[in-house]
Amino acid sequence: MTRRTGNFIAFLLLACWPAATAQLLTWNDISGPPGFERLYELGDGTLYATDQDVLYRSFDGGVTWENFPRPGGPILEFAARGSVTVLAIQRNFVNYKQYFLSADRGNSWTRIYTEANPVHTNLMLSADGTPYALYPAGSKFAVERFVNGLWERMGVPSGVFSVAPPRLWTVSDLDDSGTFYIGSTADGIHSSRDNGRTWTKALPYRYVSSIAFAPGGRVAIATTPNGRTVGGVFVSDDRGATWNLAGLTDVYILGFKFNAAGDLLVLGNWTIGTAAGIYRLDAGAADWDSTEPFDFDYNTLHVTAAGK
Repeated sequence: MTRRTGNFIAFLLLACWPAATAQLLTWNDISGPPGFERLYELGDGTLYATDQDVLYRSFDGGVTWENFPRPGGPILEFAARGSVTVLAIQRNFVNYKQYFLSADRGNSWTRIYTEANPVHTNLMLSADGTPYALYPAGSKFAVERFVNGLWERMGVPSGVFSVAPPRLWTVSDLDDSGTFYIGSTADGIHSSRDNGRTWTKALPYRYVSSIAFAPGGRVAIATTPNGRTVGGVFVSDDRGATWNLAGLTDVYILGFKFNAAGDLLVLGNWTIGTAAGIYRLDAGAADWDSTEPFDFDYNTLHVTAAGK
């Protein structure tokens, strides 16, 4: 999850991780002049970055960026996976939310859906590029997918839905096997292995702020203190059936990703407003490595498919 603090947010790209943890990491600043809010990646290494309502693209790992043409309007949601990019924008008052899809790295866009009143939230993409989203159904929610020009209901509505800010469902994603994970502000993590037809809830009362996937089905979530529970990192090796606390209960987690080797990298700080540092949990290890804190106020982390 990304927090915006001030008018400038930059990104650092991890260039290497030395074997000796006492050594400093090597970083390249890829933020460019404007600064970014969020970073996304396609399967071929194309990077997208958003800065409020501007969308940037990089073909060289963030060395250079371009502000390229896209459907106009404020960006409401954005998702990228494999070779597909989909975004929801606010186009006009008649058709408030419109979805556009690109299968050629953003060179061309096709409008796939228009909503007069925005209903779907938490836009996601499956491994084959199919758009998915959450849909409120009374006091509950359902998962729907967009196929053949229509939203298709994937199962019986379940869970609790809230339209009052802050919205109850904080983060959502689905892994390569099609397992859905939905995190909430006070109701833990929900997972489904059958396209949203049935759900398993775990870690009640916890505020789930980030979800990350590792090769082989491992998944981790970051939680934030919410007045009823402490924070911390939880890891599941059985696609959400069970969860184990991995530590960092007293760290404010800002960024959260697995690398290609299965190591979990966390960007966090001990106190809000202080410099952040990187923490690493090696695949199969029980203890965290840490590095020196940054000299800048970075607050999001992205690990590329190449391991950077």
